[in-house]
Amino acid sequence: MAPGTNNNAIALQIEAVRPEVPLLYQLDKTLLGMIKKKAKGLQTVSSRAYRAPVEITAGGAINQFNPDGGNLGRGSALKTEVMLINQFYFNFAVEYTALAEIATDDKEKAVENYVTRQMTRMMEQFNAGIEAILAYGDSSGTLDTVVSVAGQVVTVNNANQFFDNQIIQVFTAAGVLLGIFQVLTADALANTLTADPSTPLPLGMAAGNFLSVNGCVGPSVASSSLNGVNTLQISSSVGNYLGIQRAAYPGRLSTPFIAGNNSFITPQRGRALINLVRTAMGIESPDASKFVWHMNVDQEAAIENIGLIVSNIIQNQLKGDASEDMLKKMPPKTFGGRPIFANIHAQPGRIDGLPLEHWFRAEIQPLDFYEVNGQTLFPIN
Repeated sequence: MAPGTNNNAIALQIEAVRPEVPLLYQLDKTLLGMIKKKAKGLQTVSSRAYRAPVEITAGGAINQFNPDGGNLGRGSALKTEVMLINQFYFNFAVEYTALAEIATDDKEKAVENYVTRQMTRMMEQFNAGIEAILAYGDSSGTLDTVVSVAGQVVTVNNANQFFDNQIIQVFTAAGVLLGIFQVLTADALANTLTADPSTPLPLGMAAGNFLSVNGCVGPSVASSSLNGVNTLQISSSVGNYLGIQRAAYPGRLSTPFIAGNNSFITPQRGRALINLVRTAMGIESPDASKFVWHMNVDQEAAIENIGLIVSNIIQNQLKGDASEDMLKKMPPKTFGGRPIFANIHAQPGRIDGLPLEHWFRAEIQPLDFYEVNGQTLFPIN
């Protein structure tokens, strides 16, 4: 007779499932979190443009005069302007089937409730999506630009700007909409997006095209989406700055800037960046003393390399039988005495000094579930 093998007993065996469910993708929202923490206040607004007044030019006139009957001369006064910020609306849609809900609604059925987990992730992913728009922040909904295209794979500058299953619009530099595609997976290490096979890449998609959040009008229309880094941090005296023509105030609405030209970061370069702000805004100004550095991990590593290069270890003076660990647990937290905030959504190869005391938030409605007559779930056939 044949012995009872494991195959005969397999029907009696209990299937084990590990109760922990690890997260295999990122949900960072560094810049958005900094603004919420450091920016002053949150203004509730209507659908009309939000007005932010600024004192834009100095006034008065200094004259040398003869007090023995001389003319005092005429004077002038400071000038104020108003920046206009429009409201833009974003939603985050999630779908699941009734079976997915009822099949996981009890501990005897599943290690975790699928719907509960999805609703938790929904808000986190929504914030990560807003962070991506803010970190590029050209006020037209751009997330990144195309480096190259091969089959269904798109190489970008920073794949962390995107997430799996996201729908992306593709525009030419002139603002012509080529079409949309859905991301199957975003590979942060290879900086590639693989398109879902059910949504082929738009015909004619090529290097230099703009990848934008779904629903925006595209890169040819400034001030048509959320303002961010590329709107507020730009060295230029032409164009429009939140409703104010830069040409009317040459240099006043331009961010101090140094072109790195692919050279190494040095302490001298850091000091030069700080001194540009001191020169433009004054030695004692809060802008010169309290701004924070915003950068991707590539620039954070470049700053750390400054310290590693100049480190000296005298090996024969060390105790123990292990070599010295030249690398600390964490990279430096400051550069030139200003805090470093590394952000995987920041544009590689760029360092921005952000005076967050002058950044602000306004909202027409708090982030929450969309509700109609008390209902937040809407069945579809």
